[in-house]
Amino acid sequence: MEFKNSLKKFRMDNKFTQDDLGKKIGLSGKVISKWESGYSMPDIDNIKKLCEIFDCEYADLIGPEKKYKRKKKVETKEEKQDEIVINNIDQKELNNNSSSKLLKIIAKILYVFAKIYHVFLYIAITLIVLLMICIPSIVSSVKVGNNSISFTDFKGDIVSITGEDILLKGDYILKYKDKVIDNSINFDIIKEVADVFNKVSKSEITMQVEIILVLVLITLIIMVVAFHNLEMFLKNIRDCDNLFIKDNVNRLAMSTCLFVGVYVCDLGISFLVESLTSFDIYNNVGFNRLVGIFFMILMVCVFNYGYEMQKKNINVIEA
Repeated sequence: MEFKNSLKKFRMDNKFTQDDLGKKIGLSGKVISKWESGYSMPDIDNIKKLCEIFDCEYADLIGPEKKYKRKKKVETKEEKQDEIVINNIDQKELNNNSSSKLLKIIAKILYVFAKIYHVFLYIAITLIVLLMICIPSIVSSVKVGNNSISFTDFKGDIVSITGEDILLKGDYILKYKDKVIDNSINFDIIKEVADVFNKVSKSEITMQVEIILVLVLITLIIMVVAFHNLEMFLKNIRDCDNLFIKDNVNRLAMSTCLFVGVYVCDLGISFLVESLTSFDIYNNVGFNRLVGIFFMILMVCVFNYGYEMQKKNINVIEA
């Protein structure tokens, strides 16, 4: 039986569509269609992959006649050299399989962590939305005295911070429902809050805090979409034998663009916080995000290069 007929039979026996089989190898369904039509032949690496997928021998797929003819050929010096090269390729493939298994295990672990982080992002989004609803009433209830700051939470309970003097360094005590929660509150934060409420009206504070929370919410939503793409990228690595597929390139590129959006939101949040207080909360975080974005861009370039090189190899084989 000719290769094209054997391939079609094995594919149909395993209930694969041409697209299903192509995805398992890391190629398109059109390439499989050309193989089954006899317009082109796969290279030795793809033949080995097909044998693994169908759990069959080389001769079962290519045909016993071709195997017989190959045995009857008289070995020349060049053929012996080819055999040595093929043996080296087999050994290299064995090593690559070990590396591939390790990579799949790492991808599986990272996929689980990404899923967990995804859940935490949804929880954070819910908390931010609740905080945005409560902020106007909380800010309006804030009272700043010489030695205390207090406000009413969304349940109507009083939260207070008291100390020796609100404008002097000392020990500050956080109380909730007259119960001590913490007796070592950071003085700098207390002073900043007191200064803000002494200098800026409550309506302006409410507006700026709401804008900050909106930017935080947008940041979290962007991160949800970015991590969804990273999850799909890791899933592809976990499930497919071929890393350099178009979907992986697209997922990485999309995640990189989204993380650039997160960085822009960080800058906006940093600017608003600095305009309201003297804290520079994103000084180090912003730099770390830039480094992360830089490495993601490098990964996109590497995967795109691998995909283009593979596509050229396929075109050479088909030709």
